[in-house]
Amino acid sequence: QNHSYGVAIENYYGNEALAYDQQVYQNPTLAHVFSAGNSGKTKPSSGTYQNMSFANLTGNFKQAKNVLIVNAVDTTFTLNANNSRGPAFDGRLKPDLTAFGQGGTSDAAAITSGIILLLQEKYQTLYNEPPAASMVKAILIASANDIGSSGIDYFYGYGRVNAYNAIKLVEFNQMFSI
Repeated sequence: QNHSYGVAIENYYGNEALAYDQQVYQNPTLAHVFSAGNSGKTKPSSGTYQNMSFANLTGNFKQAKNVLIVNAVDTTFTLNANNSRGPAFDGRLKPDLTAFGQGGTSDAAAITSGIILLLQEKYQTLYNEPPAASMVKAILIASANDIGSSGIDYFYGYGRVNAYNAIKLVEFNQMFSI
Protein backbone atom coordinates (compact mmCIF):
# COMPACT_ATOMS: atom_id res chain seq x y z
CA GLN A 1 0.00 0.00 0.00
CA ASN A 2 1.22 3.47 -0.88
CA HIS A 3 0.74 6.22 1.72
CA SER A 4 1.43 9.95 1.39
CA TYR A 5 -0.24 12.18 3.94
CA GLY A 6 0.29 15.84 4.74
CA VAL A 7 0.42 15.69 8.53
CA ALA A 8 2.51 17.29 11.27
CA ILE A 9 5.81 16.04 12.67
CA GLU A 10 5.08 13.33 15.23
CA ASN A 11 8.34 11.98 16.55
CA TYR A 12 6.96 9.24 18.78
CA TYR A 13 5.65 5.68 18.53
CA GLY A 14 1.90 6.17 18.78
CA ASN A 15 -1.32 4.23 18.23
CA GLU A 16 -1.09 4.56 14.44
CA ALA A 17 2.46 3.14 14.36
CA LEU A 18 1.33 0.26 16.56
CA ALA A 19 -1.68 -0.39 14.31
CA TYR A 20 0.49 -0.62 11.16
CA ASP A 21 2.95 -2.93 12.90
CA GLN A 22 0.09 -5.16 14.06
CA GLN A 23 -1.44 -5.18 10.58
CA VAL A 24 1.82 -6.35 9.00
CA TYR A 25 2.24 -8.96 11.75
CA GLN A 26 -1.26 -10.30 10.99
CA ASN A 27 -0.73 -10.13 7.21
CA PRO A 28 3.01 -10.65 6.62
CA THR A 29 2.82 -10.12 2.86
CA LEU A 30 1.31 -6.63 3.15
CA ALA A 31 3.93 -3.99 2.37
CA HIS A 32 3.28 -0.42 3.52
CA VAL A 33 5.26 2.36 1.83
CA PHE A 34 5.19 5.88 3.29
CA SER A 35 6.61 9.13 1.99
CA ALA A 36 9.10 10.66 4.44
CA GLY A 37 7.25 13.97 4.38
CA ASN A 38 8.00 17.53 3.42
CA SER A 39 8.96 19.11 6.74
CA GLY A 40 12.73 19.14 6.27
CA LYS A 41 12.99 22.79 7.28
CA THR A 42 10.90 22.30 10.44
CA LYS A 43 12.26 21.32 13.84
CA PRO A 44 10.35 18.85 16.02
CA SER A 45 8.59 20.67 18.87
CA SER A 46 8.67 17.68 21.22
CA GLY A 47 10.37 14.35 21.80
CA THR A 48 13.96 13.18 21.96
CA TYR A 49 15.07 15.43 19.09
CA GLN A 50 13.10 18.54 20.11
CA ASN A 51 14.28 21.76 18.40
CA MET A 52 16.90 19.95 16.31
CA SER A 53 17.07 20.29 12.52
CA PHE A 54 16.40 16.59 11.85
CA ALA A 55 14.08 13.78 12.99
CA ASN A 56 11.19 15.56 11.29
CA LEU A 57 9.26 12.67 9.75
CA THR A 58 5.58 13.49 9.51
CA GLY A 59 3.02 11.28 11.23
CA ASN A 60 3.67 8.82 14.06
CA PHE A 61 2.73 5.94 11.74
CA LYS A 62 6.11 6.47 10.05
CA GLN A 63 7.72 5.41 13.33
CA ALA A 64 6.38 1.87 12.82
CA LYS A 65 9.01 -0.86 12.65
CA ASN A 66 7.53 -2.90 9.81
CA VAL A 67 6.94 -0.24 7.16
CA LEU A 68 9.13 1.30 4.47
CA ILE A 69 9.83 5.05 4.55
CA VAL A 70 11.03 6.65 1.32
CA ASN A 71 12.74 9.97 0.65
CA ALA A 72 13.03 11.64 -2.75
CA VAL A 73 15.83 12.76 -5.04
CA ASP A 74 15.81 14.57 -8.37
CA THR A 75 17.60 13.42 -11.54
CA THR A 76 20.97 14.46 -10.07
CA PHE A 77 20.33 12.38 -6.90
CA THR A 78 19.98 15.55 -4.84
CA LEU A 79 17.55 15.77 -1.92
CA ASN A 80 15.22 18.72 -1.68
CA ALA A 81 15.72 20.74 1.51
CA ASN A 82 11.98 20.28 2.22
CA ASN A 83 12.35 16.49 2.48
CA SER A 84 11.89 15.21 6.00
CA ARG A 85 14.66 13.09 7.48
CA GLY A 86 15.30 10.72 10.31
CA PRO A 87 16.09 9.23 12.65
CA ALA A 88 13.01 7.61 14.14
CA PHE A 89 12.15 8.65 17.70
CA ASP A 90 14.31 5.83 19.12
CA GLY A 91 17.32 6.36 16.84
CA ARG A 92 16.41 3.75 14.20
CA LEU A 93 17.37 4.51 10.63
CA LYS A 94 14.65 6.35 8.72
CA PRO A 95 14.09 6.89 5.86
CA ASP A 96 14.85 3.36 4.71
CA LEU A 97 15.37 4.16 1.04
CA THR A 98 15.39 6.95 -1.51
CA ALA A 99 13.81 7.03 -4.96
CA PHE A 100 13.33 9.48 -7.79
CA GLY A 101 10.50 11.83 -6.96
CA GLN A 102 10.53 15.04 -8.95
CA GLY A 103 7.33 16.14 -7.20
CA GLY A 104 8.64 15.21 -3.75
CA THR A 105 8.49 12.35 -1.31
CA SER A 106 4.94 11.37 -2.34
CA ASP A 107 6.14 10.69 -5.89
CA ALA A 108 9.09 8.68 -4.57
CA ALA A 109 6.79 6.57 -2.39
CA ALA A 110 4.50 5.88 -5.35
CA ILE A 111 7.39 4.83 -7.57
CA THR A 112 8.75 2.56 -4.83
CA SER A 113 5.28 1.02 -4.37
CA GLY A 114 5.22 0.21 -8.09
CA ILE A 115 8.66 -1.39 -7.89
CA ILE A 116 7.48 -3.47 -4.92
CA LEU A 117 4.51 -4.70 -6.94
CA LEU A 118 6.83 -5.81 -9.76
CA LEU A 119 9.12 -7.50 -7.25
CA GLN A 120 6.20 -9.32 -5.61
CA GLU A 121 4.94 -10.47 -9.01
CA LYS A 122 8.38 -11.80 -10.02
CA TYR A 123 8.79 -13.60 -6.70
CA GLN A 124 5.29 -15.13 -6.93
CA THR A 125 5.96 -16.29 -10.51
CA LEU A 126 9.27 -17.93 -9.65
CA TYR A 127 8.51 -19.43 -6.24
CA ASN A 128 4.70 -19.95 -6.31
CA GLU A 129 4.16 -18.00 -3.09
CA PRO A 130 3.99 -14.34 -2.20
CA PRO A 131 7.07 -12.88 -0.50
CA ALA A 132 6.82 -11.57 3.03
CA ALA A 133 6.93 -7.79 3.25
CA SER A 134 10.09 -8.16 5.35
CA MET A 135 11.71 -10.11 2.49
CA VAL A 136 10.73 -7.42 -0.01
CA LYS A 137 12.17 -4.73 2.25
CA ALA A 138 15.40 -6.73 2.68
CA ILE A 139 15.74 -7.24 -1.09
CA LEU A 140 15.24 -3.54 -1.76
CA ILE A 141 17.79 -2.58 0.90
CA ALA A 142 20.35 -5.14 -0.30
CA SER A 143 20.01 -4.03 -3.92
CA ALA A 144 20.01 -0.26 -3.31
CA ASN A 145 22.72 2.02 -4.66
CA ASP A 146 24.53 3.98 -1.96
CA ILE A 147 24.25 7.72 -2.60
CA GLY A 148 25.07 10.78 -0.56
CA SER A 149 27.63 10.23 2.19
CA SER A 150 29.24 6.80 2.11
CA GLY A 151 27.15 4.28 4.02
CA ILE A 152 23.70 4.53 5.56
CA ASP A 153 22.40 7.87 6.81
CA TYR A 154 19.27 9.73 7.90
CA PHE A 155 18.90 11.50 4.54
CA TYR A 156 19.10 8.68 1.97
CA GLY A 157 18.66 5.64 4.21
CA TYR A 158 20.33 2.59 2.68
CA GLY A 159 20.42 4.31 -0.70
CA ARG A 160 18.53 4.69 -3.95
CA VAL A 161 16.06 1.99 -4.95
CA ASN A 162 17.40 -0.06 -7.86
CA ALA A 163 14.57 -2.07 -9.44
CA TYR A 164 16.89 -3.93 -11.83
CA ASN A 165 19.20 -5.12 -9.04
CA ALA A 166 16.21 -6.13 -6.90
CA ILE A 167 14.68 -8.24 -9.68
CA LYS A 168 18.07 -9.87 -10.33
CA LEU A 169 18.38 -10.83 -6.65
CA VAL A 170 15.03 -12.59 -6.92
CA GLU A 171 15.79 -14.23 -10.29
CA PHE A 172 19.11 -15.60 -9.08
CA ASN A 173 17.58 -16.69 -5.74
CA GLN A 174 20.12 -14.65 -3.79
CA MET A 175 18.08 -14.46 -0.61
CA PHE A 176 17.07 -16.67 2.25
CA SER A 177 14.64 -16.59 5.13
CA ILE A 178 15.26 -17.86 8.63
